[in-house]
Amino acid sequence: MTPTLMVALTLAVLFVAALVKSTLGFGESLIAIPLLTLVLGIQAAAPLVSMMAGLLTAVIVLQNWQRMNFTTTWQLIIAAIIGVPVGVWGLRTLPEAWLTMVLGILLVAIGIYYLAKPALGALHGSRWASLFGFVSGVFGGAYNMASPPVVVYGAMRRWSPEQFRVMLQGFFLPISIMILISQAAAGLWTQWVLQLFLLSLPVVIVAYWLGSRFNRTMST
Repeated sequence: MTPTLMVALTLAVLFVAALVKSTLGFGESLIAIPLLTLVLGIQAAAPLVSMMAGLLTAVIVLQNWQRMNFTTTWQLIIAAIIGVPVGVWGLRTLPEAWLTMVLGILLVAIGIYYLAKPALGALHGSRWASLFGFVSGVFGGAYNMASPPVVVYGAMRRWSPEQFRVMLQGFFLPISIMILISQAAAGLWTQWVLQLFLLSLPVVIVAYWLGSRFNRTMST
């Protein structure tokens, strides 16, 4: 694959992922990580998607800060912060073949969950928050996929759609910051990744502009 084609495919994937993120508030990694892994490899795809997602998360939070609520998510956040360095360590040190295999298993599991929509048992109280938060942090650090474990936890806690929205806003910001710091400290912010991120900014800005309008249309 030529460098020009690689960059073009990367920008196209980031545009779609940023559009999904700005429209729904989550889901960008499920699109971007598998596709960019094929183009760039997992050790470049993960930090690149983290940068894009972190930027959009910050913008979305700034626009909706009045609705943020950390009180319902503090246990998840603390456990996830502990899990993020574990995931980043795995991304930095484990063989790429292993990482890709685990990513494939994770994507299949997520797909089965959303297709089957199993009736999960109810969780009463927050004693399981630390486990779900830690797993979320590991997935976030390794693949920038922190949302699936938290979504499952919320479903088992029987959170309403409004609680989900508040929870996700309060959860993603500190976790995105922790993921970015950990990946930078691990040396994953290579010159190539930074160049791709800078090249993607105009595409991401356009996607965010479109997604924000789609979001308002869906909310009316």
